[in-house]
Amino acid sequence: MLSDLHSEINYAGKGVDINNPLLPMYMPRGYGGVAIIWQKSIDHLIKPLSEGSVKMQCVELLSNSAHNLLLVSVYLPSKGSRDHVDEFLECIDQLYELYQIYYGTHDIIIAGDLNEDLNDTATSSKRNRYLRNFISECNLSFNNAGKTFIKASGVECSELDYFLHTFKDQKLYTIKTVLHSVKMNVSDHHPVQMTCVLDFTKVTLKQRTSSNVTPKIKWDKMDIDLYKAMVDTSSKVILEKLTNNQIGLE
Repeated sequence: MLSDLHSEINYAGKGVDINNPLLPMYMPRGYGGVAIIWQKSIDHLIKPLSEGSVKMQCVELLSNSAHNLLLVSVYLPSKGSRDHVDEFLECIDQLYELYQIYYGTHDIIIAGDLNEDLNDTATSSKRNRYLRNFISECNLSFNNAGKTFIKASGVECSELDYFLHTFKDQKLYTIKTVLHSVKMNVSDHHPVQMTCVLDFTKVTLKQRTSSNVTPKIKWDKMDIDLYKAMVDTSSKVILEKLTNNQIGLE
């Protein structure tokens, strides 16, 4: 459907019904999709990435600066399901893994509906604390700009939509603003906007193919004993084959 919006746009997106499409009227609350849309004229600058669950879509944008840009569109779990806390924490863990992989080589923007109000300092839920700890540990910046979620009664009640980012030079971005006057908006969220500066005037298609990030081993997520046992077993097999001249060292 996104490809039908305009002939000059391209996109990357995910949804919980990606393998079994559902009509919008049957979509459970809190299980919508995520997408990133761009003009086809900059296709050569953008590389869609498969990392993350169906609650997040990532793309890499190439630039001439020291860092490329990792853009992550997220729709974190709402509080409507029985397992919403575990689902929320799992998504934050995935975002933390993305941060570990790309920080140092990329600027990072995580944008979307976080389903937690970071303007509510009195909230002490496990979800909210876990999100704040993630933001603090990764030294991410954000700003509060006003309530973005609207109840069915029409009352604005909380600020759920954010841009979390690693930019430190304020000349490279504008703070988030809430767009209250978009007449075509039919969502129960106000759109939010942030602008950042990206220099890509000299980026070529060749650079796109050579910008792969080297994956990092997540040792804290691994079963170290199992890993050691597998390495020991494989080493013995290789040594035996070398001894019997079944393989060479070339």
